[in-house]
Amino acid sequence: MSMYENIGMTSLDYIEEILHLRKALAEISDECSKAYDKIANLEQQRWISIKDRMPEKGTYDRYLVHVENTTNFNRLLDNVIIALWCDDDWLYDGWEDNRVTHWMALPEPPTKGE
Repeated sequence: MSMYENIGMTSLDYIEEILHLRKALAEISDECSKAYDKIANLEQQRWISIKDRMPEKGTYDRYLVHVENTTNFNRLLDNVIIALWCDDDWLYDGWEDNRVTHWMALPEPPTKGE
């Protein structure tokens, strides 16, 4: 006697149940993938403390950064500027500075028609 017959199923019932479970698993996998995409998108939209982590070493990219209060940057809007992450340090205004407290990825630029 086979395993599925022990629980009162026919071989056709057993195959149908397996197909149903495979479909359900594929749907759950798709939902998980969508959730991971949303998490990644939200991650890019939040401020990250330099105490938690920095951008990856060896990369060169622009980020929105918050710098400590300072009188040197009277044109800053709430001490938020765009800075370049250059290998393993922040560059802005043409010189190196280590007063960055938080950073975040720049948003995608608008597309035509938006």
